[in-house]
Amino acid sequence: MPTEIYVALISAIAIVTAAGLPAYLVERARRENATDHAKVAKLLRRVEHKIDRHLEDHRSGFTRRSKSKNQQISGADGLVERPQK
Repeated sequence: MPTEIYVALISAIAIVTAAGLPAYLVERARRENATDHAKVAKLLRRVEHKIDRHLEDHRSGFTRRSKSKNQQISGADGLVERPQK
């Protein structure tokens, strides 16, 4: 009788372990995937902001090429210096 109980107990532990381990690994992969997606989304927002700012600069004629505190914009009279905000 005790042998049958031990066999049943060991079988139950093996089944729970066999089912639980893959479930744990899948859940862990999902969490890592969500973290990776959050990083990628943040980078995409940053790139989108840069592209939007770049396109707006082209529309307004504003350039950001100057490394000094003054930046230049091209106007009807040629290049005009405007201090940074």
